Order: sequence, then C-alpha cells, then structure tokens
Amino acid sequence: MRDDPGWCYHGERGPHGPVADATRWVLAWAASRRLPPPIPPLADGPALFLAAGHLRPATREAYIQRLRSGASIPSVGGFARLRQAHDLRSALATRAAALPPGPARLVLRRQAGSLELQIQEARARFTLSRGHYPTSVREVRRERKEGTYLGIEQRDEVFDALLATPAPMLADRTARAMLVQQAHKLERSARWQRLARAVGDRLDVDATDDRRFADEAEVMLHLAGVACAGIGSSAAWRSATLKPLRAQLDLVGELTAISVDAIAAAGLREDLADSLVTARTAAERAEHRARARQLAPIWQEIAARTAALLDIDETLRAGRMPGTADGDLLDARLEEIAGRAGDRELSAAGLRRVSDQVGQLAPSTVDYHRMLFGRDAPPAR
Repeated sequence: MRDDPGWCYHGERGPHGPVADATRWVLAWAASRRLPPPIPPLADGPALFLAAGHLRPATREAYIQRLRSGASIPSVGGFARLRQAHDLRSALATRAAALPPGPARLVLRRQAGSLELQIQEARARFTLSRGHYPTSVREVRRERKEGTYLGIEQRDEVFDALLATPAPMLADRTARAMLVQQAHKLERSARWQRLARAVGDRLDVDATDDRRFADEAEVMLHLAGVACAGIGSSAAWRSATLKPLRAQLDLVGELTAISVDAIAAAGLREDLADSLVTARTAAERAEHRARARQLAPIWQEIAARTAALLDIDETLRAGRMPGTADGDLLDARLEEIAGRAGDRELSAAGLRRVSDQVGQLAPSTVDYHRMLFGRDAPPAR
C-alpha cells in the first residue's frame, strides 16, 4: 500500500502561500473531515501509539515504555475495525431507544447487543491475555522495575483508548444513507418532493464515501499514523546512511506527542464551544471567542508537524530503488547534510529540517541510476 504513489498530496497542485503546501493540504483535509480514498488505512502499529493521547500521564508513561521495550500487545483483529464496531453499537442502541416498542426496536437492540458482546470479548482477550502480560510475582516485579507494568485497570484504560482509534465513521455513513433512502421515497410524492430534494442535497451522501471522520483531530492523527508507518517500514530510513537523521527524529516520540497535543486541543475546543453557548453576556462571549482564536496557531503547528512526516514518507517512497537496499547507493553528501542538522527538538521546525534533508534522497537516487544504468530511476510501484 505504501508503495502506491497515488495517495501523495503532490498528485494535485496544492494551494500556495506562506505555509508549505503539505501543511495546507492537511489543514484542508482536516477542515472537511474527509481524506482522499487512495490514502491507506491506519495500521495497528501506529494506532497503538496514537492511543497514548487518551491515557492519563502515569498510564501513558508505562504504556509507551512497554511499547518501546518491544513487549507484544494482544491483537483484537484491527483497532480501526474495533472503533467502527463500537460506534455502530452506540448508534444502534441510541436509535433503538428512540423507537416505540415493536419489531424494529427489537432488531436494533439485538444487533447492538451482538456488537457489544464482540467488544467485550475483545476487551477480555486484550486485558487478560496470559501470553502478553506477567503471570507470576517475579515477572510482575521485573516489569515494575523496568517501568513497563500495566495493571488490569490500566489495560482497561488502554483498551478504552484504542476504542477511539481514528477511523472513518461507518455508523454516520450508514445513518445518512438511511435518511437519503427515506428522502428518495418522499420524492415520489408531489406533496413532499421539495422537502425530499432539500434533505438529499443537504446530506450529499456518496455511496463510495467511506472516508469521513469525526473531527479534525482524527484526520490529522490518521495522516500522522500512516506517515510514520511508511517511514518506519522504509529500507532507506533504516539504512546506515540515514542514521544521523534517525537520531534527530524519534518517530515514536513524535507520533505520541502529536496524539497528545491534537486530542488535548480537540477537547479544549469542545469545552470552549460549550462555554460559549452558556455565556450570558456579550463580554463573556467575546472572551470565549478570543480563547478559541488562540487555538488556531496550535492547530497549524500540529498540521505542520503532520505535513513534515508526510513529506518525509513521500520522499522516501519516491527514492526507492527496486532490488537494492535504499541506503546502499545514496550520495555521500547526505552525511554532510545530516551533519548540518538542527537540534533534536520535537517541533514543526525540527521535523521540517529533517524533511528537507530527506528531500535530497530523490536527486541522489536519480544520479546514481544514470551513472550505473544509463537511465533515470523508475517510478515506485
């Protein structure tokens, strides 16, 4: 999936301005809460680190340390699918509660109950797996000493965080499609034709639209997770030549930091929106709007960090050489470029520096291909 160049934002001419094109694409996608279909789904690996943003600090520290140590985590068949099942169960239960007693209500409640059973079984497999967590006092003490121990309550907390894995809103799409179907039925009646058309236009449901997310934060987290998965699986990134750049960019730390910041910003924005509704005076509303405006640069910084990861991933994929380790034929100038790198700060500026340095991969690969084979490097497949 990651070798397919079709999902790269460079496939279209991006908006221009003082902000890098990649950042503008991320902000535009986040604002629409949709992603283009070619963008790959979120793998379980980055989903595990994105869950850290929902955890309490103490649990987060032990959880990340456990992931860094290489300890295995129980699989539940896909965390994105688990999120969609959880959302669909909630939607079915809410819909059933709003219906009067009857066959329709019974069917919805049974469907919701079936999904709830699946989720609880997955929770039990995740929190009680004897093959992944310590089962003896000695093992517990060892993990406590290493700072990787997760108690039952902490495992439940992690599972709840994984239920919030960024994923397209399957329940929302299903509900909207049902409303459109009802609108089409109303359209057959001359009396309700105008109303039916208005409803259908407002919903604007595409049968192939399965890329709608709950909010801006989930879009950014999905993009950051996909980019980190691509970078981490690149042979060029793991090569000895790019070791200096790997020392500057801690993928695990950056992905975790983006998750923590994005989720915190999203929660703060919801609180500000609620406080604006309850404000009684014009002065209070003005204060809340001023606070909301202060969130804009925070969102832009998160988008810039996400965009830098996308740039690095895209450049690494564009520089792949078939049948050869990516780092073996890279120009020695990369070492000099890496030596001029900035500090190790996990920030938009630091990520952009790494992105610019990795950007030198593409021309170097082309030069070597011309020298060895007399032609440019073929496009990634």
